[in-house]
Amino acid sequence: MTLQSCLLETIRVAGDNTYKIPHLGKQRQARLGILPRNLICPTEDYRDGTAKLSAIDAVAYERAVETELDELRTADELSTYLESMALDSDVTAALEAAGLEAIDMNDE
Repeated sequence: MTLQSCLLETIRVAGDNTYKIPHLGKQRQARLGILPRNLICPTEDYRDGTAKLSAIDAVAYERAVETELDELRTADELSTYLESMALDSDVTAALEAAGLEAIDMNDE
């Protein structure tokens, strides 16, 4: 039920995640024997959600996602390259003097 209530809140805030998880009082409802198995999506919320989804330009959204994925791949490649760089003894000594221990990536 918590997941269902979160999905309803997500619909209400147009897909954002800036909502508080609703308190449903599940323990109390269970004690009283009235705990529902599923939540009911109000018709107005359903209509609003489907209207918002219909208004989205799917092609533009997919392009934006692809651009973001390309940026993430580039960042990953840079991270991998930086991790593979060998540190010379001067850099290692400076790190140790600062109280930092260099990580040997070959140990893994």
